[in-house]
Amino acid sequence: MFKLYFRRVFKTLHNYRFVSLISTSLLLGACSTLEYSAANGKTHNNPFKDELFPTYQSFNIETEDEVFSLGEDALVYMEESINYLQDPKERIDALVDDLFTQSNFKLLYVNDANTIASETFKTKSANCLSMSIMAYSLAREADLEVRFQEVIIPEYWTNREGFSLLNGHINLRISPRVQSNIHYFNRTGITVDFDPLSANDRFTNLFITKNKVLAMYYNNKGADAFLRGSHDEAYAYFKASATTSPTFDDVWVNLGYLYKVRGDLELAQRTYEHALALDDDNYTGWENLAILLDGIGEKRQAKEIKEKVERKRFENPYYHLMLGDQEFNRGNWRAAIKYYRKAIRLDDGPHEFYFGLAKSYYKLGNIERSEEYLRLAKRHSSLEQDKQHYQGKLNLFSNL
Repeated sequence: MFKLYFRRVFKTLHNYRFVSLISTSLLLGACSTLEYSAANGKTHNNPFKDELFPTYQSFNIETEDEVFSLGEDALVYMEESINYLQDPKERIDALVDDLFTQSNFKLLYVNDANTIASETFKTKSANCLSMSIMAYSLAREADLEVRFQEVIIPEYWTNREGFSLLNGHINLRISPRVQSNIHYFNRTGITVDFDPLSANDRFTNLFITKNKVLAMYYNNKGADAFLRGSHDEAYAYFKASATTSPTFDDVWVNLGYLYKVRGDLELAQRTYEHALALDDDNYTGWENLAILLDGIGEKRQAKEIKEKVERKRFENPYYHLMLGDQEFNRGNWRAAIKYYRKAIRLDDGPHEFYFGLAKSYYKLGNIERSEEYLRLAKRHSSLEQDKQHYQGKLNLFSNL
């Protein structure tokens, strides 16, 4: 699932790994207006500007039912494989076993695949947001108690179409449903997490509403549309996200960036400020605001904000990974190596850091060091598809 932030800056919850993602959500009607407050204390009656996106209403936005409904194939699967079990704990075990270990149901993690539950079941490939939506619907079909959780992970970026995308993450908590005639000595349930790196006790998990998850889905779809250059469609999805969950600060950052792209800098600034009023720790919102202020000549204020954000991010290894990727894409491979090494000094676990070194040394013509770091990247990978990816590259080296 995604916090997809645009950076040139954008946030997605794919890519709440999710793309971009906790309070009670308010669903507003299509003609309703939302009063929102900017950081300067001013209020504005309408945060949307439809006239900037004249064709946005021509795009079909999936309804909640369409996003969460299962197809006939999934219902047949549940009937034949899960629902015949009488004990809810056995249903939980069987469902989780099928999701993660059965060869006929093995899921493929695809970071930019944002799909509805029925499609995810058919293709067996999606990002963690779409996988979690599908798993939620399967668990509900099994008459289980299920809740979404946002995982509070460090800022983590991926690159796509020339943008740095800030990712978020969610998972599920599944437990037996409360029944008056049954008492469970342990009803804590289990956490279902489609990212093995997040499925541990290092990160805080916070319960979030189904509405919030729907808003995340719309946010991801809006980011996908933006990256395709379909700005009116992106607006349609971002507006749907913001009205579905008005306190979802990430989508307001993305909406602000979209206003900036369309040339309404005043509205973009107000929208960034609104996101920051919702969450003062939204560093992407601060960064986007600083870039906008710098562009309109507010150099001193922009510099102060940028320095504040950099101080906050300096101890985050993924921040240095992002900086390394930026230098790599500019052809500054030695500078990239310095950032990748800094990331490893802060956290020597993630395989992406070693791959950064491998590709940089390859560009510098140092095949031996490149192969060394490819092996380390493979060793530090937890997903089989990543291991296979690195092994494929190592096989190419053996043919040199």
